[in-house]
Amino acid sequence: MAGILQKVKKSPQTKSILITLILMSVTKVVDLKQPVILTVLRIAYFSCLATQLGLFWYTKKLIEKENDLTMMKFVEPASPMSGREYATFVATTVCEYDSRELLKGFKQYMIGVSTTLFMHLYMGFAPPLLFQTVSGFRGLYDNKEVQLYVQKKPARDDLKRPFKSTSMFGSFGGMGQILTDKRSIEEAELTKIKPL
Repeated sequence: MAGILQKVKKSPQTKSILITLILMSVTKVVDLKQPVILTVLRIAYFSCLATQLGLFWYTKKLIEKENDLTMMKFVEPASPMSGREYATFVATTVCEYDSRELLKGFKQYMIGVSTTLFMHLYMGFAPPLLFQTVSGFRGLYDNKEVQLYVQKKPARDDLKRPFKSTSMFGSFGGMGQILTDKRSIEEAELTKIKPL
């Protein structure tokens, strides 16, 4: 049983599924259409939204302040889902890499915000407000840049750059792992695999 709990703690996907199941059961018990509950949900959602936007901005400022110019070289795998058919050689600084990853997370977050607002304002659904409020705070806690710069966790294991890509489907998710070994980098530099 302890092994299962450790896996749940380490896997963001498993945490998301577990939280979603709990929230779904809450939405069946509590009537979210009541004006008082709906007002509280809206206030909580927009407070969460403001907190997240502030934390993204604060993390961006910390990245710029630290301005780590340590060079990183790695090979990103081909990603058929995004239309990239070839592996990509990347040479960048830690500052640029962290800024790019933070922007990637911010874009994903804004897609979630627009979807939630569409479902709530246009379609009249209240549960997305609850789901996004809870998952928003969880997402902040799991964000790698926030862990590195705000929580001051050391850059090792899962926080070691370049970050390992995680897929819910394991190796069947269509994503290979980022290559950081010396041989792969040298081959990529020599052949100049589609530079980024």
